[in-house]
Amino acid sequence: MLRNNRGYTLVEVMVTLTLLTIFIACVVAIVSPVLRIYNRTVSVAEDQSIAVNIADYLAGRVRLSTHFEVTDEGRSIVLDGVKYTMQDGYLVTSNGLVFDSAYYGSAKIGLEFEHADNNPFVDIKVHVFREGEEKYSYSLTARPLVFLGKDEEGEEPGNGYDVGDLAFESINNIKVYLSGNWQLAKQYAAEHPGTLLHPGMVYKDHTGIGIILWTCWLSNIGGINDITLVDYSEDLKANNDLGCHIIDTSEKILTVEDQGPNEWGHIIWLNPPKLGSLFLYEGKLYVCKSEGGEWAARNPIGSGEWVEVIQP
Repeated sequence: MLRNNRGYTLVEVMVTLTLLTIFIACVVAIVSPVLRIYNRTVSVAEDQSIAVNIADYLAGRVRLSTHFEVTDEGRSIVLDGVKYTMQDGYLVTSNGLVFDSAYYGSAKIGLEFEHADNNPFVDIKVHVFREGEEKYSYSLTARPLVFLGKDEEGEEPGNGYDVGDLAFESINNIKVYLSGNWQLAKQYAAEHPGTLLHPGMVYKDHTGIGIILWTCWLSNIGGINDITLVDYSEDLKANNDLGCHIIDTSEKILTVEDQGPNEWGHIIWLNPPKLGSLFLYEGKLYVCKSEGGEWAARNPIGSGEWVEVIQP
């Protein structure tokens, strides 16, 4: 039997290699633009994520601050004594890096803060750079818990009852001050989808004095309709929300003198608190947010029944 041991000729090998080369070139030509688009998309997404996350982080700190100051020609902000700024293209505070340097990859950031003395809002802008070129920027606006701005004459802005104004003095001579401006809160809600009202804020208008017990929402419609504090409180109650309580200024503000002895581990109040009762403890003011306030803790710090009242 004859066997065919004939191999491949040089021509066949060359043709095969040529065809393979052409095929690989076609694949590369198709895949390379796709890879470039993919890499560019990933890079943009990373830059966007860095900018948005840092802006959201800073906005969250601004919203929780009671004292703030824009410094270094708008490149830094000081919130309740903590400075937020850039160092070598990274966000840092007085305590060091906010995010590990690995979070940024090869990106660097730039910061801008803007605040006008007669404006209760802080504008935050984050720029993302790579190889010295700006690749992405993101902006948002945040409002501190307590606005202590002044106008050009050094006066509080004349929009209703203002931050720092005396809200009332109790029958036992304890003074309570406003920590928010109801007119400005409504104005902001009217110009945006709405706004969050934070626990412990004290507002005042011609209908009464309101204190926020729980985080609650002031809607865009409420702002547009110039809703009063009393109506806002009633609207919340109609939806089983006790977030805004109208203070009865004829009631005494509780002190430790209103607490009796601790008998058999039970809390004894000589004058039991109730929903909305104010309590002065170790120089700070607290409000009872529990409907069963007579069971409220004797020590309000860290308890679930009391919220610290924000005072300027």
